[in-house]
Amino acid sequence: ELIPDFDYVIVDEYQDISLQRFDLTKELSQLTNAKIMAVGDDWQSIFAFAGSRIDLFVNFREKMGYADYLNIDYTYRNAQEVIDIAGNFIQKNEMQLRKHLKSPKSIQKPILLYEYSDLVYKNERKGHKGIIHEKAKICNEIIGKILQVDSANTQIALLARYNFEYKHFAESDFFEEKYIKGASVLKSVNYPEADLVFMTVHGSKGLGFNNVIILNGSDEVFGFPAQLEMDPLLRLVKFDDRSYSYAEERRLFYVALTRTKNRVFILYPKSKPSSFVREIANEYDLVTIHGDIHDDIPLHDRKEKLCPICGYPLQLKTNSAYGLKLFMCTNEPELCSYMTNNLRSGAESISKCDKCKDGFLIVKNSKKTDNHFFGCTNYKESGKGCNNIKFFEQT
Repeated sequence: ELIPDFDYVIVDEYQDISLQRFDLTKELSQLTNAKIMAVGDDWQSIFAFAGSRIDLFVNFREKMGYADYLNIDYTYRNAQEVIDIAGNFIQKNEMQLRKHLKSPKSIQKPILLYEYSDLVYKNERKGHKGIIHEKAKICNEIIGKILQVDSANTQIALLARYNFEYKHFAESDFFEEKYIKGASVLKSVNYPEADLVFMTVHGSKGLGFNNVIILNGSDEVFGFPAQLEMDPLLRLVKFDDRSYSYAEERRLFYVALTRTKNRVFILYPKSKPSSFVREIANEYDLVTIHGDIHDDIPLHDRKEKLCPICGYPLQLKTNSAYGLKLFMCTNEPELCSYMTNNLRSGAESISKCDKCKDGFLIVKNSKKTDNHFFGCTNYKESGKGCNNIKFFEQT
């Protein structure tokens, strides 16, 4: 048999490696006795939906049996102030490899947060045009401010977590869709000289822009971080990184922050700024806030909730068996099956009633004392039915 005479098997963008590609790479190496040279950045592993597995990157030495690491410590796109904030943000997850990036560039006010009103609803008779109108208005104002500071750098990336933001902006009073050389582009009505590039954060990976506006720093299902629950069937074929709360979304946010050559502007709704927005607003002095961000929400009222048993994120969803909206742990069911209809129950989960056949003990409260306890779902206000109760320590 003719064995290829390879010295190296080189894999670029190694952070996007899938299990099948990993097996192929390792087999080629063993077959040809070639060394593997992998180039990539684990901080930018964002394509799990396409099969990438970050564990194959961070555990490279264990998987291959050997490795020498050569770090690239300098970045020439981002200012030092941007990379300091983004680097600290991504390394909250201790699974990510430790790095201390350096840049010869410096900039004042590297990241700016802008509030838009989400307390309005579409009612044309009263002159309101809704939340999309408010967001587009603030975004348009930011574009004007960027051009005032540096009219030569007109290229501005509008980065969205999801593509539907494009349609929203194109239908607003402040932007319009134009076709240039057969391609659809978004233009500002007030600042047509601005070279706007609209794309998702995933699509922006590997690219750089003079300035970046992140469009949706909101705490909701389609916000940033996105809070969609993975389908159980997908978990059989897709790697689910649970090393940290919203681990891949955190890496995606890092990618968004580091697309800029100058500044990053982030839009967030007044009533529900996302956990990422609150984090960088509260922890970094160089972040400028145009609006208010309150982080004094009581634990049981927070949108971002973690399981009191295993620390994985909780999701609020309707459970057909109970007929209730429940906070349910996103960890594997065999590892943690915590769920409750009220977070005041602390680490105690709701359960099957031990006194009747088909009831469940859920969190209820006494109208007289405002104390909470587990009470059976078969109890009737008339006093009939199962009156089984169980007390727990109030949180």
